[in-house]
Amino acid sequence: MLAMRIASRVARTAIRARTPPALRSRTITTTAAVCTELGAPLTVRDDWTLAAPGPGEVLVETRAAGLNFAEVLQTKGLYQERLEPPFVPGNECSGTVEAVGAGVAHVKAGDAVIALPRGGAWARHCVVSGAAVAPLPKPPSSDAEWRQAASLAVAYGTADMALRRRARMSEGETVLITAAAGGVGLAAVELAAQAGCNVIAATGSPEKAEIALAAGAAAAVSYGDDPRAFREHVKELAPGGVDVAVDMVGGPHLEAIVRSMAFDGRCVVVGFASG
Repeated sequence: MLAMRIASRVARTAIRARTPPALRSRTITTTAAVCTELGAPLTVRDDWTLAAPGPGEVLVETRAAGLNFAEVLQTKGLYQERLEPPFVPGNECSGTVEAVGAGVAHVKAGDAVIALPRGGAWARHCVVSGAAVAPLPKPPSSDAEWRQAASLAVAYGTADMALRRRARMSEGETVLITAAAGGVGLAAVELAAQAGCNVIAATGSPEKAEIALAAGAAAAVSYGDDPRAFREHVKELAPGGVDVAVDMVGGPHLEAIVRSMAFDGRCVVVGFASG
């Protein structure tokens, strides 16, 4: 529940305060992992320049940043929003507020926060819309806690949107989750299990199945090479059909998932990892 409250607050927080005079009309030089060529390794640069935070913006000193499939696609030029090099990837991070722009009042310099910069998180500093910054309940006390905070918003926010807002998941329903050992998949397994659902985790290997089972899945099924065999395995685990499906994979198995749905079932497609 705490994860969902924080992730939701990122998008709702109001912004009111003033830009410190020392920040007006100046730039910030920082270290960043820069994509200089699509499909090539990133380049670490110490001279990456950012504009100082303007009205409604926050300058965050990054302590940890998340890595999601979206960044992998962006650096290859395969994401739906194509970015042209040079650019700094990274769509979520945790860190400390260094300065705020005019109109920001919900956070102040020194606060520990999570942020959704939509690019730029893989740097020592990033400038983020104040509406996409939320204070943490308490400052992390270790690097591990900073990393946990950095990986919270995208995975759990996406999973919560899929399960609760789009699929209207209810206690006691059977929920099928593909890519169940990935970031969003694992978050979906945890949220559905906590909501009292019967969770079936679909994964690509026994090792990944163990991860999903440890997170709360009641059963696991492997994709295999034959979508029809996959459907039969799902039917064995859910004879009455699947009430909710959250699919991150797409491809030939998506039809098998749709054909496995119960009456009034809801299938939410989140991604197409298979291409």
